Amino acid sequence: MPSPSRPLAAVLLLALVVPAAAAEKPAASPAGNDRWRVLLDGKSLDGWKPCAFDEPGKVEAKDGAAVMGRGNDMTGIVYTGGDVPTAEYELAFDGKRVAGDDFFCTATFPVGKGACSLIVGGWGGTVVGISSIDFEDAVRNETTTSMTFEKDRWYPVRVRVAGGRVTAWIGDEQLVDVATDGRRFSVRSECEPCKPLGFATWKTVGAVRNVRVRTLAAAEKQSGDKPAAGDKPAATPADADPRAASRADLEKLQGKWVRVEMEAGGKAVKLDEELTATYRGDVVSLAKNGTTYRAGSVVTLDASRTPKAMNVWDGDGSYKDHTLPAIYELTGDTLRLCLAAPGKDRPTAFTTKEGTGFLYIVYKRVK
Repeated sequence: MPSPSRPLAAVLLLALVVPAAAAEKPAASPAGNDRWRVLLDGKSLDGWKPCAFDEPGKVEAKDGAAVMGRGNDMTGIVYTGGDVPTAEYELAFDGKRVAGDDFFCTATFPVGKGACSLIVGGWGGTVVGISSIDFEDAVRNETTTSMTFEKDRWYPVRVRVAGGRVTAWIGDEQLVDVATDGRRFSVRSECEPCKPLGFATWKTVGAVRNVRVRTLAAAEKQSGDKPAAGDKPAATPADADPRAASRADLEKLQGKWVRVEMEAGGKAVKLDEELTATYRGDVVSLAKNGTTYRAGSVVTLDASRTPKAMNVWDGDGSYKDHTLPAIYELTGDTLRLCLAAPGKDRPTAFTTKEGTGFLYIVYKRVK
């Protein structure tokens, strides 16, 4: 989610590939549950209007969905039908990234007297989380996580505001579970036109369909964050958590690494300066000859891929506000990276060829 106002501080994100069972057909409401109210059926945009963004893309009802074209920067729709619940309710919809690499169905919704947004695929395409909580956006608060989204694939999304908590699922995976008591929920300034209920994209073509809302029954309200039987998608068992390998690699990355080899255009690059990369929890910084020159990059890992994938969002360098796709390998005290320029295909091997623009770097851990 590039933004002219993004703070330089960053977090390290752990990538997750959505299970193959994600629905391609519109997700059905739970059996026997007649409290769902359809807000968008995709046949028309009745009850909705385009958000008042600068230089938005085209918004249209097409193939049973609301399609939001690529804007410069944002495109979105806001609900105008009134009667939007603010507590003890659920919102459900399907979202799809049609083209582009950033958020494609970010949902803004009420939380009591305030509102917030569930970011879906932001900050270079993978970030999921709530913006904002206590003025910290989705890459700086405890809801931060990451997922890999396929283009032209529908993802069922469920948001629940109930029992003093905000919870959210994408497919069968619960990704957000945060208490509301004593917290300030708000939206980033870019998403203000989506309030109180709306959807938006960032330099991306996205679509939403089957948008519906329901107020919770008394028994569900009393159960806090536990939906009634059949309403909550089954959670992925902890021992089957596909992010575990990425978390393990995060731990291995911590500390200081020194560059020992570099290649570009198929040729070795002479190392005239000492270059180090230091990972401290949620921040990676780069230094030349002991002087830090870059300190605000977001590193997204996906250890489930072969080769393992990394996205590097440049927070304060020559590619500021852009993401470099890369692959990585951790073997003992050796870290190998192969990076591409923003907008280019991710490398598939740890090598470079003239014209690819790839950069291959080998680091050794500093002990």
